Amino acid sequence: FPIMDAVSKLLQDRLHVAEVVFGRSLFYFLLLLPFLIWRHGFQWLTPALPWLQVVRGSLSAGSSILFTLTLAFLPLADTLAIFFIHPLLATALSPVVLGERVGPWRWSAVVVGFIGALVIIRPGFAEISPATLMALGAGLCFALAQLTPRRLARADPALTTMALTSL
Repeated sequence: FPIMDAVSKLLQDRLHVAEVVFGRSLFYFLLLLPFLIWRHGFQWLTPALPWLQVVRGSLSAGSSILFTLTLAFLPLADTLAIFFIHPLLATALSPVVLGERVGPWRWSAVVVGFIGALVIIRPGFAEISPATLMALGAGLCFALAQLTPRRLARADPALTTMALTSL
């Protein structure tokens, strides 16, 4: 992933963000396609929960677009540091989205992680830039996209979800 992110940043000098994101998704899909057809034939074209597959794909696309856009304005290390708020957001949102219980140790870790994210974002010392908000948006979209596979796993194979997300 860090290599792919660095290549995405370099490609932005020559290509539009949409082309970079499309290329990443297409490359990923083409790598998955032979395994998908070998394991599931063409059943993957009719998922059990198409609406949730579309939601996951849209969240994933939103995350990729926002992340790649952010790379044009922030250094890769800063973008990744802000983006990596996603596991904290996924943990914080899991009681609401999945109905899961989050214990006190995990809540403590989430609070400490958010404090670390604030240190990186530095509110109060400088104006929060639109690029910072895009990186946070990318992290939020990614966190929400990561919460959907629990529901999808009951209905569709993982390869189907991976392929449809890349599409």
